[in-house]
Amino acid sequence: MVSKELIDNGSVNAIHPDPETSGGLFETKRIAEYAAEHNIKTALHQAGSPIGAMCGVHVACTFD
Repeated sequence: MVSKELIDNGSVNAIHPDPETSGGLFETKRIAEYAAEHNIKTALHQAGSPIGAMCGVHVACTFD
């Protein structure tokens, strides 16, 4: 997983996953939690449907 390597190396200040293409809501949450453990912020990307946008809103509400 490339993003895991970037997080582990401290190469990024923020991540920008798209819930519709990064593996779904659970995987997006898992990625965001991993980044948060390393003090890296998450900002969601959304380039899909209005339904996808609302799914992104729901998963974003679960971030710490």
